[in-house]
Amino acid sequence: MSGGAAGREAGLRDCLRANLHRRKQQARARAATAALTGDAPETSSRGDAG
Repeated sequence: MSGGAAGREAGLRDCLRANLHRRKQQARARAATAALTGDAPETSSRGDAG
Protein backbone atom coordinates (compact mmCIF):
# COMPACT_ATOMS: atom_id res chain seq x y z
CA MET A 1 0.00 0.00 0.00
CA SER A 2 1.35 3.41 -0.88
CA GLY A 3 1.97 6.07 1.75
CA GLY A 4 -0.69 8.32 0.23
CA ALA A 5 -3.40 5.68 0.58
CA ALA A 6 -2.37 4.95 4.17
CA GLY A 7 -2.48 8.65 5.02
CA ARG A 8 -5.88 9.03 3.39
CA GLU A 9 -7.21 6.05 5.34
CA ALA A 10 -5.87 7.45 8.61
CA GLY A 11 -7.45 10.81 7.84
CA LEU A 12 -10.76 9.16 7.05
CA ARG A 13 -10.62 7.23 10.33
CA ASP A 14 -9.93 10.45 12.25
CA CYS A 15 -12.85 12.11 10.48
CA LEU A 16 -15.19 9.25 11.35
CA ARG A 17 -14.02 9.26 14.97
CA ALA A 18 -14.58 13.02 15.23
CA ASN A 19 -18.04 12.60 13.69
CA LEU A 20 -18.96 9.90 16.17
CA HIS A 21 -17.65 11.99 19.06
CA ARG A 22 -19.69 15.01 17.92
CA ARG A 23 -22.83 12.86 17.59
CA LYS A 24 -22.34 11.51 21.12
CA GLN A 25 -21.92 15.05 22.48
CA GLN A 26 -25.07 16.22 20.67
CA ALA A 27 -27.07 13.29 22.03
CA ARG A 28 -25.79 14.00 25.54
CA ALA A 29 -26.68 17.68 25.20
CA ARG A 30 -30.15 16.78 23.93
CA ALA A 31 -30.67 14.42 26.86
CA ALA A 32 -29.53 17.09 29.31
CA THR A 33 -31.85 19.67 27.74
CA ALA A 34 -34.75 17.22 27.79
CA ALA A 35 -34.07 16.47 31.46
CA LEU A 36 -34.06 20.19 32.29
CA THR A 37 -37.29 20.87 30.40
CA GLY A 38 -38.99 17.72 31.69
CA ASP A 39 -39.14 16.13 28.22
CA ALA A 40 -36.81 13.26 29.08
CA PRO A 41 -38.29 9.95 27.85
CA GLU A 42 -37.41 8.16 31.07
CA THR A 43 -39.28 10.69 33.23
CA SER A 44 -42.38 10.67 31.01
CA SER A 45 -42.51 6.85 30.90
CA ARG A 46 -42.05 6.71 34.66
CA GLY A 47 -44.90 9.17 35.05
CA ASP A 48 -47.13 7.06 32.81
CA ALA A 49 -46.31 3.89 34.75
CA GLY A 50 -46.90 5.55 38.12
